[in-house]
Amino acid sequence: MNIFKYLQVFLFLNYITAKTGQSVKCVSSNCSSCPTPYQNTNWINQGQNCYIDSCPDSNVSLQNTSDLFCQSCFSTNYPFANAKKTSCVNSKYSCGSDRPSNSWTDSDCFACFGYDSQFASIDKSTCVNSMFPCIGRINDWTNYDCTRCYNSQKPFANKDLSACVATQPNCSGVRPANTWTDSDCLACQGLKNQFASLDKSSCVASKLTCGSERPPNTWTNIDCYFCQGASKQFASSDKSSCVNSDLTCDNGRPANSWTDSDCKICNGPSKQYANIDQSACVSSIPNCGNGRPSNTWTDSDCLACKGISNQYANIAQSDCVSSTLTCGNKRPANAWTNSDCLACFGTDKQYANLDKSACVASVPICGNDRPNTPWTDSDCLACYGSTKQYASNDQSDCVQSSLTCGSGRPDQSWSNQDCLACYGQSQPYAKSNKSGCQKQDSSFSYSRLLLLNSVLAFIYLLI
Repeated sequence: MNIFKYLQVFLFLNYITAKTGQSVKCVSSNCSSCPTPYQNTNWINQGQNCYIDSCPDSNVSLQNTSDLFCQSCFSTNYPFANAKKTSCVNSKYSCGSDRPSNSWTDSDCFACFGYDSQFASIDKSTCVNSMFPCIGRINDWTNYDCTRCYNSQKPFANKDLSACVATQPNCSGVRPANTWTDSDCLACQGLKNQFASLDKSSCVASKLTCGSERPPNTWTNIDCYFCQGASKQFASSDKSSCVNSDLTCDNGRPANSWTDSDCKICNGPSKQYANIDQSACVSSIPNCGNGRPSNTWTDSDCLACKGISNQYANIAQSDCVSSTLTCGNKRPANAWTNSDCLACFGTDKQYANLDKSACVASVPICGNDRPNTPWTDSDCLACYGSTKQYASNDQSDCVQSSLTCGSGRPDQSWSNQDCLACYGQSQPYAKSNKSGCQKQDSSFSYSRLLLLNSVLAFIYLLI
């Protein structure tokens, strides 16, 4: 009797403490459309919705659960039924067919399937029973996991187990010659040798693909060697291609080792010639060496080929010289020096005239450094120009005579001015017939003679 009373009390207490669920919406307002509830629970109608009249205390070890049941009883933390319908779980979305496509995560897979399929596939379309997670994995791939993680689209692990590949390539020695591709290299040899050489004969450790999909201007010496072998083992100067130069095209090249051939190979026509000391490639046309045609040097070619020490072409364009300024028509006015004249004109015109406006052939020089050497008309013209183009009679200076002071002067062309210029005070006057110069003025002597004759005649008349 006492036991019966205890049982009645227990059932009463259980009834009054039973937890009711939250209101949820079934297919219709009639609760008969709701999923079959867990044992000893019922759906109770509440307006347009329904709720569970007595929710279990635990979300696990249940039977015949549903998303609506879980949302009524455990909506806060466990709103969805697991795949076996034995628990309410904390999944972000439903474990069933109502789940959005490609939304699986490792945490939802574990919640919904447990250890049976605890990892999401690579495309998140399903949960799989791989040995390790699929997403974010970078090594330790197996064919088993590749098949499951990639849904049989990439069922094979490559050689170093770093990735899954779609086909099982023939990695053995019986592979047909020159048939390697980047995808096969990655599959067979992994990231270490993932690219096929240019001739497809092997897999190589190039940083980027050897083929046409390589980004522009990314070639390096090491990639050229890997991809194209010793025949084209160096990258061009702009890294656009691999070339067969004798030495590297980059800064690692030994000093003063450029040749015309390597310059053209490494730089193309933009800088196809080696300068004189072979320290660089230049755009000089034609070349800087012995094969250059005669008299073709320009200032720009000289600078390119020989540097600032010999950056100007001489007047004949036969060589580059160490003039301080250009030898050509762009030279500043009155800037010639003896050294520049010699550099630009050679011994033909090795001296600067006095106003430095031109180079002249005067021997020796025109300035204060000229030795005590007789002046000649040609030297005077060269050194002084037309203002003082004739040498004095004693060849000690250049003078402003209208004609030469020497033997080449026309007959009877002397004037007092020219006599003074050519002879100075020693013979400053022209003879009356202009045939030469004399010390006294001929017109003055004749006047004195007339005066003397007049005096004598006057004396004679007085006697």
